[in-house]
Amino acid sequence: MKIALVNSPPWALNAPPLNLGYLTSYLRQNGHEVYPFDFNIETYVKSSSHHKYLWERDLDGDWIKNNSTFIYNEIEIWVQRVLRTKAQIIGISLYNDSKYICIQFAKAIKKKDPSKIIIFGGPQCSRGFLSEELLRERVVDVFVIGEGEETLLNLLDIYERDKKITYCKGTILRKNNSLMDCGDRILIKDLDRIPFPDYSNLPLQYYIQHEEISILGSRGCFAKCVFCQDFLNAGDYRFRSAENIFKEMCLRYDSGYTSFFFNDLTSNGNLHQLNELCDLIINSRLYRHIEITSEMRCRQEMTLSLYKKLYKGGWRIILYGAESGSQAILNKMNKGYNVHVIDKNIRDTYLAGIKAEVNLIVGFPGETEHTFKETLNLLKRNHKYIYNISALYQLDLREGSPIAINYRKYGIIKGDEYKCWHTSDCKNNYPWRLKLIYEVIKYANALNIKLGFDDTHFYFYHALTYYHKLKKDYKNSYEIMLETLEYLSAKIKKLEGKLRDIK
Repeated sequence: MKIALVNSPPWALNAPPLNLGYLTSYLRQNGHEVYPFDFNIETYVKSSSHHKYLWERDLDGDWIKNNSTFIYNEIEIWVQRVLRTKAQIIGISLYNDSKYICIQFAKAIKKKDPSKIIIFGGPQCSRGFLSEELLRERVVDVFVIGEGEETLLNLLDIYERDKKITYCKGTILRKNNSLMDCGDRILIKDLDRIPFPDYSNLPLQYYIQHEEISILGSRGCFAKCVFCQDFLNAGDYRFRSAENIFKEMCLRYDSGYTSFFFNDLTSNGNLHQLNELCDLIINSRLYRHIEITSEMRCRQEMTLSLYKKLYKGGWRIILYGAESGSQAILNKMNKGYNVHVIDKNIRDTYLAGIKAEVNLIVGFPGETEHTFKETLNLLKRNHKYIYNISALYQLDLREGSPIAINYRKYGIIKGDEYKCWHTSDCKNNYPWRLKLIYEVIKYANALNIKLGFDDTHFYFYHALTYYHKLKKDYKNSYEIMLETLEYLSAKIKKLEGKLRDIK
């Protein structure tokens, strides 16, 4: 049976998306005719220079609202291409930032051909994320909840047999004027039986990093950090065998890929698997010819000797979700480790020759000037060992996360927008958290710790969003704009000084 699979903007640009690759290979292995489309990368390549900034982070739903002419013209082209495949079922990957575009695309498909069956799946379709607003969208016939391979295969088989969609585990179906929740599907436990992602019909020449490919060594997460919703969508922790991962890496290497980005929520969840994978790489033709980046959990069991082995195996960057330098805040977040483990892992990573990147979250409920200073102290004592701060967040109440569901337990009062909450004593509020972000940026600059994001855009965009757009506080937004110009001017002078030194 024919099915079209669509990835729409905005999404990452470095490498072909794993979701399209996995679903394509799984459905093809089971006899279906699959037409994958990555309209995200295609639209980026086609877009003018003054539209390319739209793929930057944190622009949320404004992407489509503020650029309707540009994106609606593209959507019409997407519709024509998808309809030409004559696929009766169209699966669309849904992410938080792309949901408005996905809905408009689905509406355009239904307008041209109401008989087409539209399926939404992906991270935004887990139970905690699906909003009432999204469920009301009548253009969506099926929501795939959680892991997609077996559910989508089951849906295709049902339609092929019955010429309609009926009860299917792992979905929420639209039946006339109501919704039918068919319950959860059991997760795939043996990940080795899933075929490697198939990217054969994607425009591989368009992706920014021609030598980089994403790879997935595990699914799910055993951690239960209260601010995170990813573990709810990805399910319990499961892992591929080292041999299976290595076999895929060899396949990609033979296709010209020498840089591997492990897309796991944590790539050191199983240390035996990690050790075995290193051994396979070190004793193979890949040795000294590949580079690996992955996210790892801070763990006491990570030793300097293991880090040195990882370096031999090709690891060059490890990203840690450190989040805070305060033990009290780490405990409230349910991180499951102490500050000394963060220090040890960062330093051992550096000593092994691997770059250590960290993520930070400021303004968690219970954050005070004292706990925030402890985070600054973490940066100070490790500034020689931290390669960069990869991401810096104020705490967002992300849909489906434990803290968003149980916000009253944390003394949170919700505001007009998910970022704009405050604590009952009003001391922890959006402007205060913005101030903390600014302080981290200035402190990192003073310590010569690199930032993995555009600090000017990151801070001032959020500040203007709050004061100008949400609060209509034009006096403060004007002052923020003046501060932005001063900040940019200082950055430019600093860069000019560096250029003079180089000359």
